[in-house]
Amino acid sequence: MFDAWRAPFGPADEDFISMRPSAPPAEPTPRIARFRGDRRAALSLTFDDGFRSEVRDALEILDPLGLKGTFFLIPHAMTPEHPDHEKFIAFEQARDLIRKGHEVGTHGQTKYKLHEADDATLDEQINGGWQLLADRTGVPPVSYAAPGGSDARDPRVQAKVYERHLFLRLDALGYGNTARRRWSDRKTRARLREAARSGEWLTACIHSIVGGYAPFASKDAFRAHCEWLRAQDEWLWVAPMGEVGRYARMRDAARVETLSTHPRAVRFRVVCDLEPRAVFDRPLTAVVTASDAHAAAATDSDGRGLRFSIRDGEIRVEAPADGRPVTVAW
Repeated sequence: MFDAWRAPFGPADEDFISMRPSAPPAEPTPRIARFRGDRRAALSLTFDDGFRSEVRDALEILDPLGLKGTFFLIPHAMTPEHPDHEKFIAFEQARDLIRKGHEVGTHGQTKYKLHEADDATLDEQINGGWQLLADRTGVPPVSYAAPGGSDARDPRVQAKVYERHLFLRLDALGYGNTARRRWSDRKTRARLREAARSGEWLTACIHSIVGGYAPFASKDAFRAHCEWLRAQDEWLWVAPMGEVGRYARMRDAARVETLSTHPRAVRFRVVCDLEPRAVFDRPLTAVVTASDAHAAAATDSDGRGLRFSIRDGEIRVEAPADGRPVTVAW
């Protein structure tokens, strides 16, 4: 159940929980939710550079809350040949991040301004970094963040990024002024509520929790903010950049085909033809209006149960997007 996580962390923002579609359709016609679990907004917490202390501080807060982030690492700085490699996490630690459900993405070295780099340097920094992470972690990264000082909107830079990556971080939600520690929890919450009204996906850029480029007054300040994020699970999807990006791209490419309807059941399938299938292999949230549903069952064509929840007269089921028929009955 999607709302099972809320209880330990206090009340959520009821104004957003109460925002629901109005009159239900005459027949239970499934639709694909904008975000996983039919949440109204999404947020990706991204952490740059991969310094050991900064990754440790972030995990100290994220892991107990079950929050997953995207860690943009500088692959070339993690190799023994780099003079400061001991300041950065090792590839073994990057693999551990992935095992825990976090995402590892590619970042670049600030000494190179990508939009000014020659072709060989540009390729080595972007594709070479991608290859290092893919080889040393076993998981090819799908997300990229340009280093500070680089113009990520430069067409030449973007073309190189998209040779290997699927997603490029642009227009990140800055978590405060790093020089003056002027981050505001109140303003950030207000921006997220605004995102809920407009159905946005926001990507936050964070370097460190304390020290360095940290905008937070203390670990406790960031922890309290993350506890609040966790408590908003019913309307806010907090997930790595690659996960939200996959969902959004699949959602926009998918179609729902209704196979049959009955007063208290519907059979349908979700079809998404995006390639490669090994990347675009996530389920999508299908929403079925069933105003009188108090109990339900959701199964695939092989009779296997699918994850679902019932809330406010709607059944939300995590449906495979490979065309397998799904049956929902209540």
